[in-house]
Amino acid sequence: MSAPSLAASPGPTAVRMPVVAAIRRLIITMAVSLLLGSLLLTSSKGRSLGGVNSDGQWLDEFGELSAQAPETIQLTLHPSPLGVIAAFVVLLWALGRVMRGTRTDAEAVAFLRKVERWFIIALVVGVVYSQLLFWITPIEGWGAAGGFWLHPFPFATIDVSYG
Repeated sequence: MSAPSLAASPGPTAVRMPVVAAIRRLIITMAVSLLLGSLLLTSSKGRSLGGVNSDGQWLDEFGELSAQAPETIQLTLHPSPLGVIAAFVVLLWALGRVMRGTRTDAEAVAFLRKVERWFIIALVVGVVYSQLLFWITPIEGWGAAGGFWLHPFPFATIDVSYG
């Protein structure tokens, strides 16, 4: 009884080099995109609610004299960990689809390239959406009741700190 040869068999056990190269390219693209996206999804802005008058006395946010230093508000935008989880799920889904749903190497490579393009498009849209919502979020009125603002979830999170 001789051992079966895997090199000559054209079935699912054969190594399909163009597909392996496309998978490697997809993984590298996702990793670099997530790193770049995390850099682009980091921002901060702040404001002091009050100030000092010409006599050196503290003023509150309404311009009235205060015995304490005015409050400060700092908003910080961070990338959401859900982005990494979503990328991992997309990668597993794409690999499963290639293993089960493609008949030829060309079809598998075309599908992986399509996933790569859509991942980059989704990341760019997420960065633009998150930055836009962050920069239009008003700092004025954070202390007032009934303030409404949109959140860049699921792409990013906003931390609020008072000082």
